Amino acid sequence: MAIVPYLKELINLKKQLAANLNTKGVQADASEKFNTLVPKVLDIPNSGGYKKLPLFLCGSDKYADSVFTIFQNGIEDLSGYIRDNKAFCRESNDYILNYSQEDFSWDGFVYTASTKPFHVSADTAIALQYQSGTTEQSNLMLIPVDGKSASDTIQNYVFTSIRSHRYFEVPFHWLYCETTITSLGLCESVPEGDYYLCWLGRSNNTHPLLKSVIVYQ
Repeated sequence: MAIVPYLKELINLKKQLAANLNTKGVQADASEKFNTLVPKVLDIPNSGGYKKLPLFLCGSDKYADSVFTIFQNGIEDLSGYIRDNKAFCRESNDYILNYSQEDFSWDGFVYTASTKPFHVSADTAIALQYQSGTTEQSNLMLIPVDGKSASDTIQNYVFTSIRSHRYFEVPFHWLYCETTITSLGLCESVPEGDYYLCWLGRSNNTHPLLKSVIVYQ
């Protein structure tokens, strides 16, 4: 991958984020770093306050049956990883999602999704708290609830939707960090409606350690 176009894209993303923050009444400058700009999204004035919907939080196994992976055409709930004491999600690591080579070999593409639907509007933001070994472009994928048949499972519906590219993309980057940071995906360009969320983690140099996924509505 050519590094110069990639760096230019990151610079443009910073400029766009700073401009959006200023439009929403939050002071920001494109010269700031991502790790100072991104948290400012939550400072955007909102008359009713944000509704906070956790889709995943490390620290307990309460999400064992509501979060699942799609890897090499297979579907696995977190409960399976926990039961088998897999590195991806185990009690001894505080149930953090660990996209490492131990379970997925080198550069495995691990799609991870929640079975909890939620409403998306132009004000919706999706916050991921994590550590990452490098900076890499990714996407948050929003799969419309409309389209799922009553006889289909959520897991299979998300699986087939991802494979058929039936989703809306929210721009997102894993950002290199040695300590935990939070990055947000903004849903301002997604049509209003109800969706399931899927995100991509890779067992390459990024190999993120994901601690939480929270929707702010």
